[in-house]
Amino acid sequence: MIKKVGISKLNEIRADVQEGHLSKEEVMQELQSKLSQEEITALKVIAYKEMSKGNGTE
Repeated sequence: MIKKVGISKLNEIRADVQEGHLSKEEVMQELQSKLSQEEITALKVIAYKEMSKGNGTE
């Protein structure tokens, strides 16, 4: 992901999300333009697992 999107762009996206400047949909649009469908699916799986950890459902 770092190779396709770039570390500085990922940091920019992270900061914008934390500050409320980007919505979940806007982040997905940004990533979909740079990643394959398979890569996006893998990220969704990782995100789901991380959210499950935070909710104590693991």
